[in-house]
Amino acid sequence: MTETRELPIQERAGQKPRKLVNVDVLVRDQQGRILLVGKPDWAMPGGAVPDGEAPREAARRLLHDQIALDRAPSRLLVVDYVTGEDRLDLVFDGGTIRAEDYPRFAFCDPSEAGERLPESGRPRLAAACEGLRFQVSRYLEDGTMLA
Repeated sequence: MTETRELPIQERAGQKPRKLVNVDVLVRDQQGRILLVGKPDWAMPGGAVPDGEAPREAARRLLHDQIALDRAPSRLLVVDYVTGEDRLDLVFDGGTIRAEDYPRFAFCDPSEAGERLPESGRPRLAAACEGLRFQVSRYLEDGTMLA
């Protein structure tokens, strides 16, 4: 009989595929309008999480880099697994800010924000808004809410 042994986690990690991870941060003004950046390709603040950086810390860094807001996001609102890219898209709650302090950015009601986002981002935005409203986190796969 052949003996099998469990490899140390460091060795197993090198044998396993890695998932790509992106973060978005849902930031609103006092009226509940959503902040979007990057016209003409609108998006919530966010981007890719490099290896070795925690997703929440990446969200904080990206908020600072993209809108000069030095704040850690709070709750995780959405996890969306994108099967074709083997990627996790996470949406964190970035809290509220004063719109007048950020005149370079668009503030849109949720339906207008959804229209401006690429089609792939719309389900995450809807799930994030629902997560805020009901104080829950949502799990999606390819934009379809499963939990």
